[in-house]
Amino acid sequence: MVLKVKCNKHKKIKFTIPQSIDEAVELNSFPQIKEMSNHLQSYPKCKMIRSLDFE
Repeated sequence: MVLKVKCNKHKKIKFTIPQSIDEAVELNSFPQIKEMSNHLQSYPKCKMIRSLDFE
């Protein structure tokens, strides 16, 4: 199962994050996880929130 998250301050920033290592490998999610990490480091006041209406 994957989580769909978006930035609370930058609404266009969205990510699909797997909940296990196996899913991450299967979906090749590591670049997206790294991109989310970089965003949070660049903007420390941002938070990722679960998105219910992910498009």
